[in-house]
Amino acid sequence: MASIVNGGQLRPATLLRRDYGSSAGTRYAAAESSVGTDAADVVSEQVIKPEISTTMRQLMRLVVEKGSGKAANIPGYLVGGKTGTAEKLKKTGGYDEGNRISSFVAAFPIDAPRYIILGLLDEPKGNKATYGYATAGWVSAPMVGRMIARIAPMAGIPPHPVEFSPKTAKASTKETQAKPTKASTSVAIIPTTTPKRDSVSATR
Repeated sequence: MASIVNGGQLRPATLLRRDYGSSAGTRYAAAESSVGTDAADVVSEQVIKPEISTTMRQLMRLVVEKGSGKAANIPGYLVGGKTGTAEKLKKTGGYDEGNRISSFVAAFPIDAPRYIILGLLDEPKGNKATYGYATAGWVSAPMVGRMIARIAPMAGIPPHPVEFSPKTAKASTKETQAKPTKASTSVAIIPTTTPKRDSVSATR
């Protein structure tokens, strides 16, 4: 997921702080050679074209603005994401329509992604507030949205003064350092690389 929104750079997942090299296309031998130290020059691999990454970020923003992820559209924070609802398998085979996994994955701020959050609910139940629905847009998206509203200020991300405009979005391949963090069993918060903030225009 990080590679989709960070300009197309695939980097090895780690809980250790690493320094990233500037040349893309090399695999991760450097990371493996010096585990436990900060000396390794970890090199990323370009797996998605930067322009495709930009398009994906635009689409993810539209999902939150106008699509199934509207409940995660937190004022002042440019959230992009995608909902996912899957019926669970029955022990006897086939799918159980009454039991599902509802998830929402978000990246923010979507014009210059720094963090990814995956919120997953196992067998959620609809209630009066969700009109009986238990799909991702009704239960997982609002959960992740509330998390972002609280996490962003603590992470030093100020409210965005202008809206992310797909027309002015530009991909950046600038190499910066990622700072992975531990995920919980149901919610993963994963820092991604930080591309240069896109040129944006206000859309009221």
